[in-house]
Amino acid sequence: MPRYHEVNPPSTEISTSTEGNWNVFMLELLGRRPERNRARCPDTCAALQQVPGILQAFFSVLEPGKSVPLHDGPYIGYLRYHLGVRVPKDDPPLIRVAGREYVWKDGEGVMFDDSWPHEVVNRSREPRVVLVVDLPRPLPLVPRLVNNFMLWGVAAPS
Repeated sequence: MPRYHEVNPPSTEISTSTEGNWNVFMLELLGRRPERNRARCPDTCAALQQVPGILQAFFSVLEPGKSVPLHDGPYIGYLRYHLGVRVPKDDPPLIRVAGREYVWKDGEGVMFDDSWPHEVVNRSREPRVVLVVDLPRPLPLVPRLVNNFMLWGVAAPS
């Protein structure tokens, strides 16, 4: 699995600033669907197909002890959903969004605004795995059209 910054180079600083690796297993990225990865996760991909408008979906894997420093996402036009897939029971990792803490639990989800300052604190001795799904922010018609242009138009393959 590639490290996060190998898929998203502008995130190199946050991805590499602490010990250990932050790996990703991509399932969807702005309409692109890596078939080899998707073939390994048919049930997850079938569930994702029921969700309209997915911008990106991937498994985020933090090695034991790997934390992600305080940062904010680059764009206000989407919301981020995390579903706990494998969360260590001893000293479970947490995410702090705009100063509020959330501790992941297996099978439980949380949605947040990625443009708000957030960080992951991980002192566990086991890997942490969450499914990350980015969705367009719900907006009234005109702002939604502008957002769609920004999210899909700018990222369309050339």
